[in-house]
Amino acid sequence: ELLVPLAFLLQRVAEPVAARRLATELIVADKGFADGIGRHLTAAEVADVVSGSPLRLGPLLSQIFAAVARAAGVRSAGTMLSVLANPVLNRVGLYEGDVRLLHVVRDARSVVAGSDAHAAAVDIARRWDQANRLFRDRRGGDPATYALVRVEEFLRHPGRVAATVAPVLGIDATRHDLPRRTAPPAPPLDRATRRAVTETAQEGLFVFGYVPPRYSPRRAAILGWRRGRALLERRRN
Repeated sequence: ELLVPLAFLLQRVAEPVAARRLATELIVADKGFADGIGRHLTAAEVADVVSGSPLRLGPLLSQIFAAVARAAGVRSAGTMLSVLANPVLNRVGLYEGDVRLLHVVRDARSVVAGSDAHAAAVDIARRWDQANRLFRDRRGGDPATYALVRVEEFLRHPGRVAATVAPVLGIDATRHDLPRRTAPPAPPLDRATRRAVTETAQEGLFVFGYVPPRYSPRRAAILGWRRGRALLERRRN
């Protein structure tokens, strides 16, 4: 991903002229440039944007993708990022400026099933659980800049999900009739692996509405018990 080396560059290079030159070269030299930013901005235009941007990752990206959006004739543009890179990017200001976050999650069991490392299923589930919950806890407090998207829900009800995230992106989603899609097939997990993944990622699966399923009576009962316990602890304190 481009953002990780760009983050390290901004963290390590102190001289502003050199930092801007290297940042421009890194963006333009990225393997995905031609199919991404480069479809809308030339190398010279990237250099112009970087030259006038603060040397903080969030404001820099905001200005680059604002320029991409203007060139493409759309309201918003952005990129994808793994939540596992969150600690590194936080130190160089990723979340400063007008940065909007769509936190996309997929059922941990589907993530493991679609990976090539079933032997490391528990480790994958643990990383999924910790990284996604940490990201949500740290970045999910402002509904104006953060929205959660579950892949399964978006595939089944794309129009409904688009309407919920539209305010975060500052777009009008009501004009688009998005088709439903099916998730790519993945080999099923054996019973023991599925149980191990479910136990390891238990809290994350609950937080993101997978186990128990959203709107189920069992989930409502658990939520009620948790709220009651939290209220009791507040009264004791």
